[in-house]
Amino acid sequence: MQINLTELDKNFKQSTTLDLADLVYHYYLNGEFTISGADHYSEKGKCLVRMPYDVLDKVTSEAGNNNVFNLAHCPAGVRIRFKTNSPYIALKSVNENKSCGFFNFDIYERKGFTYSHIKNLSGVGNITNFESFVNVGDESLKEFEIQLPILTCVNDLYIGLKEGSVIEAPSEYYYEKPIVFYGSSITHGASSSRPGNAYTAIISRRLSADYINLGFSGNAKGEKAMAEYISTLEMSAFVLDYDHNAPTPEHLEATHEKFFKIIREKQPDLPIVMVSRPNTLYNTLDDAKRRNIVFDTYFNAKSEGDNNVYFVDGSSFLLSDTADTQIVDQCHPSDAGFLRMAEVIGAVLKAAIRKE
Repeated sequence: MQINLTELDKNFKQSTTLDLADLVYHYYLNGEFTISGADHYSEKGKCLVRMPYDVLDKVTSEAGNNNVFNLAHCPAGVRIRFKTNSPYIALKSVNENKSCGFFNFDIYERKGFTYSHIKNLSGVGNITNFESFVNVGDESLKEFEIQLPILTCVNDLYIGLKEGSVIEAPSEYYYEKPIVFYGSSITHGASSSRPGNAYTAIISRRLSADYINLGFSGNAKGEKAMAEYISTLEMSAFVLDYDHNAPTPEHLEATHEKFFKIIREKQPDLPIVMVSRPNTLYNTLDDAKRRNIVFDTYFNAKSEGDNNVYFVDGSSFLLSDTADTQIVDQCHPSDAGFLRMAEVIGAVLKAAIRKE
């Protein structure tokens, strides 16, 4: 028996500007879809939050600002997953924030362990009501994954499908325990042209691994409360990548090994990958100091018999003959730079997780 939710609850009925006579919108948190990458919801903001509020309060207090709190409301790495036989997919976001700026959703079709990019749905400007759609082919059953925007909050979100279309659960990831990434704006995905081009997202698709993005632009400072929270998460691997946000090499030295040890104490067998900042076009003594600090955390762990630690030198990301195409501002990778990061870090993660 098929139930028409719009007849039971008028809140499921959404007005539309799209010329699709048989369009029916489904609220993204009504239980029909699988949400990956975040499981905390803010009633006040009507949006997903990447971390629980009690942890955000602690980190905010430690950091002395509220930017981690605000950035946690940006759904970097959050995915909506489902199967459907609808010939099109529409998205509608009703936003309380009239200055939400750039909306940028990526839609992928999944076939086994292969992902095909269908379309990027985006909008620019002061958007109160964002609405767009894409045709996805015939009415055979297909599996889709929608990547939510990286740096803008998404309020009440609706997914539009042809009336009468089925909605089924997606396939499981090969690695169900997520890879957890913690780091700077680079981890967050800043400067990628669309959500699916962040290095974290590319790795996830290539490995068929669930993941959680705990990147916080400008605000990943290696706080103790953050390490304690991450140490409680179930994960298949952890990537520690906050070098760029440590204000000074001295700050990095004072926090990096402590951060690692908090997690290692709780999860003695977890593969942990430590990453130094992506090498810029202009190398400095500061870069070298930071690299050595990250390496020392790795070296000390290995010296103590820890065989589940890995070090990735950020200077290995840039290919010398095309380095200028891989960095946009001497700091943030371009799409080409993110692809290189995904190739290098992804290879290490693949070996580390398979070993487990």
